[in-house]
Amino acid sequence: MLSDAFATAGMPCLWKTVEAVTRVRVDHTVQISSTAFTKLVDELGGVELTLPRTVHDPKSGLRLPAGRSLLDGEEALAYTRSGSAPGGDSARARAQRRQQVMAALLKKAGERLAEPARLLTFLKKASGLVATDTGLNPQKISAIALEIAQARPASVHSLPVPVRPSSTGSGHLELSHPAADRLFRRFADR
Repeated sequence: MLSDAFATAGMPCLWKTVEAVTRVRVDHTVQISSTAFTKLVDELGGVELTLPRTVHDPKSGLRLPAGRSLLDGEEALAYTRSGSAPGGDSARARAQRRQQVMAALLKKAGERLAEPARLLTFLKKASGLVATDTGLNPQKISAIALEIAQARPASVHSLPVPVRPSSTGSGHLELSHPAADRLFRRFADR
């Protein structure tokens, strides 16, 4: 399991595990803690989501109406973790909600950080909140961030990795072959 690789030996172990499982070279890594995630969302002024139904999670205290909502950092984090949110408490549903929030975060960053001066200010604040591999220096981060900020929303695609419930019956997910292999080959061929 990917979470076990990270828990056992941190980001370097997770990095190598992802490369071994997918056969795709990973150039760089960025690690964002829960606290850092909430601060980054707040720094951008929140993220906007459109929810198909009301969310009430007594465990976290999260309450969101159906329709459009602007979530602050704590709400965005609670939404990704909530078993009461659309899709329920399955690993697949939580992964889909994380992907939904990250897409909203990238969209907001593109809108708010299109100006280089604003982008650099944000990156200075963000640099103290995230951990990166040693090869990912501030210049590379700035170049990547500028590309993301200048990308048209239609040119950014988020693809779910094909998964299925684990054959062990543990409630975890496993890769769905051969569909996952086809997806990974698309990245490996670049």
